[in-house]
Amino acid sequence: MAGHVNDHMLDVTNQGHINDGLYDYFGGHPSPLDPDSTLFYDFAVTRDLVDEINGLALTFTRADIGWSYDAAGLLVENAIDAPRFDYDPVTLESLGLLIEQARTNLCLWSRNMAQTAWAKVDMTAAQTQVGIGGVGATATLLTADAANATVLQTVTGAATDRAFSVSIRRVTGSGQVEISGDAFTGSLPITVTNNYQRFSVEANALDPQFGIRLSVSGDEIAVDVAQLEDGTLATSPIITAASTVTRTIENCFTNDMSWYNLVTGTAYASGYMKDGGSVRAERQLFSISDGAVTNELRSLQALNPQFSNLNVTRTISSGQDILQNTSIWDTPSLHKSALTYAAGDFSGATDGVLGNGAPLVADPLLQPNILRIGTRFDGTQKLLNGHIRVFAYANVRKDDAFLQDVTT
Repeated sequence: MAGHVNDHMLDVTNQGHINDGLYDYFGGHPSPLDPDSTLFYDFAVTRDLVDEINGLALTFTRADIGWSYDAAGLLVENAIDAPRFDYDPVTLESLGLLIEQARTNLCLWSRNMAQTAWAKVDMTAAQTQVGIGGVGATATLLTADAANATVLQTVTGAATDRAFSVSIRRVTGSGQVEISGDAFTGSLPITVTNNYQRFSVEANALDPQFGIRLSVSGDEIAVDVAQLEDGTLATSPIITAASTVTRTIENCFTNDMSWYNLVTGTAYASGYMKDGGSVRAERQLFSISDGAVTNELRSLQALNPQFSNLNVTRTISSGQDILQNTSIWDTPSLHKSALTYAAGDFSGATDGVLGNGAPLVADPLLQPNILRIGTRFDGTQKLLNGHIRVFAYANVRKDDAFLQDVTT
């Protein structure tokens, strides 16, 4: 059983280097690829989808509401098709644009454990607490009436990898708090403070029973937005009541490629990936393509040769250039990737390390017709499940020393 404590609590110390370390210079935020940039989005600073050089606006779609944290660290609702510019709820750091795959919260009454969907043993529940959105009587107060008190909900379903996540803060007492996704066959002891933190735990069980255990009688905690979802990666909160709720897939893209140079260019992206858990999946920072896998520039976390591998890739009809390194992208900290190309030339770096591999002697891409942020060329696979901070493009071939420096 694997658990993750507060995936939003990100390490932002890796930000003191040339170019993107200049964000605060005279209140400005230049592109990491200046002075040659032809496209520049700083999602963490401007918190919009408008290119700062030519005013090119990206399109964003999501067929339902989504939730994110605001500058005060409070959970807020985002309307249909509204991008989520997210903050770390603990450090209040602006993280950038949140892009996630479709997920369903299988847990009913995610904020109200007083409901009968939650089975309580030696536990009293009342929806009386201020929740993670800052509103009173939206979260649940759990009180242990005896030692090892539990509250559990059961979902009918085949055994598969799932993630149970929940926000918890301590109200009274100091005893052990545990969360579980399999009726405490396995459990994750967590360290609870007076402030809300989000915790998650993995489990693989038939008809999973998930919930919380308090070891000491009289202890009280506040609990908000319990969530059970398929997969080992716990995504952002999805609020439910009497039925399950699905947050649909998110897409961010443009078909305006007037900024792109067929002959030579450099692309840069930085962002955060949430911890993927024990079963990782390929996740992509960006894609420049004509909508086909045989004509694509991309930067992604790949599954081979190892889970922590990050590729910058050029795929064309005559073959594929894959430059690999061992940057660990599932760690919740800021990572940076850049690739550059010219005729018969391709190079890239991630977190200051040049990729391994010999580029093909081949033509550049055919004319691409779409840029996608945080997903694959088709907009349906390899979603980032994290935050894009910056995307920038320059219509020149930057040298390898520059790539190493700008991604350090």
